[in-house]
Amino acid sequence: MTNYYFLRYPSSSPIQLNHLASSHHGPSAGSVLVIVFISTAISLTVIDRFLWPTWQKLTGQFPTSLQRIGLGHVLNVLGMVVSALVESKRLKIAKTRHLQDQLGAIVLMSALWLFP
Repeated sequence: MTNYYFLRYPSSSPIQLNHLASSHHGPSAGSVLVIVFISTAISLTVIDRFLWPTWQKLTGQFPTSLQRIGLGHVLNVLGMVVSALVESKRLKIAKTRHLQDQLGAIVLMSALWLFP
């Protein structure tokens, strides 16, 4: 599942969050896009190597192109739902700390929430 938010704003989102994974180190803002691409490659591999053969074993036939496109849409919708939940959590934290009106304010939320 590709999160289109990261493809549009690859480095601005992590900069506005507390990007420390622990007290010692954390991912840089530019590495978030690389992690998104890696997770996309892993997701495509899992779908191609495990989901389609399982589908074929259960139904006795390989999924049609339309069924594959439909599953892709379902996975994208699920990804957007998760993104909306994370964004609502970020906004809730920003409102609690009165940061919504401050330009460039850093929300104390781990950037690991941004990873798919």
